[in-house]
Amino acid sequence: MASVGPFRFSWGDFPARRFHPLSKLIALLALSLASTQARAPWLPALAVAAGLALAAAGAFRPGLARGLRVLARDARFLIPLGLFIVAFRVVDPWGPRLLEASELLPALLYVARLAMIFAFAEAYFRSTSAGELSAATTGLARRLFRRDDLDPGLYLSLAVNFIPRCFDAWERAREAALARGYGSRHGRRPRFRASLALLESFIAGSIRSALSTAEALETRGYAPQRTLQALPFSLADLALAAVSAAAGLAALAS
Repeated sequence: MASVGPFRFSWGDFPARRFHPLSKLIALLALSLASTQARAPWLPALAVAAGLALAAAGAFRPGLARGLRVLARDARFLIPLGLFIVAFRVVDPWGPRLLEASELLPALLYVARLAMIFAFAEAYFRSTSAGELSAATTGLARRLFRRDDLDPGLYLSLAVNFIPRCFDAWERAREAALARGYGSRHGRRPRFRASLALLESFIAGSIRSALSTAEALETRGYAPQRTLQALPFSLADLALAAVSAAAGLAALAS
C-alpha cells in the first residue's frame, strides 16, 4: 500500500498496532530525545531501532524496495532542510574563512539525527490513529482527575493530525494545479509567482478545513462526556515504555 504522505495512519494487522497509544508515545518521545542527545557511537543502534520500528509499523509490508521508495518520497522534505543546515553550519561570511570544513561532519550528523526522528515519528503515526490517541489520553486524564467531563485527547488528536493534514492538503493543491497546467509553460512545473499563488490557495484551504472541523463537531452534537473505547495497558506496553525511557535517560547521562 503506497503512502499518501508522511505521518499518515495505515490500517492493517501490524505488530506495532497491538501496543497502547500512550506506550508508543512515550517510546517516541524517549527515542527522539535519545536521537538528539546521544553521542555518535550510539547512533547506529538507534538507527537499527528506527528500522525495526518502521518494520513493526508495516512500512516494509509491500516489500522492502517499495517500502524504502515510499519512505524516501515521504522524507524528501528533509533534503532542502538538510542543505540549509549544512550551509548554515559550513558557510561563515563573517568569519576568518568563508567555509568552515570542520563543521561539515557535525552538520551531517545533525541531519542524520533529524532523519532518525522522522523514522520514529513515521512509525508512530503509521501505527496509531488519531482516535486511538484521543481515547487513550482522555481516558488517562479522567482516571487521574476523577472527572468524566474532561476530553483533552480531542485537542491533542487535532494538534497531532495537523501535520499530516498539511502535507496532504499541500500535495492535493499542488497536483490539482499541475493537472490544470496552472502557471506553467509547455508542460513545465509552475514558476515562482504561480507557486506563491498556490501557497495562498493552500493556506486558505487549511483555514476552511479547520472551520469545517469545528462545524462538524457541533453538527454531530459533540460533548466532553463522550463514551470512549477501552484500551488496556499490557505488560508489553510497560516493557516498551520502560526500555525506551531507559534509552533516553542513558543518552542524557552520556
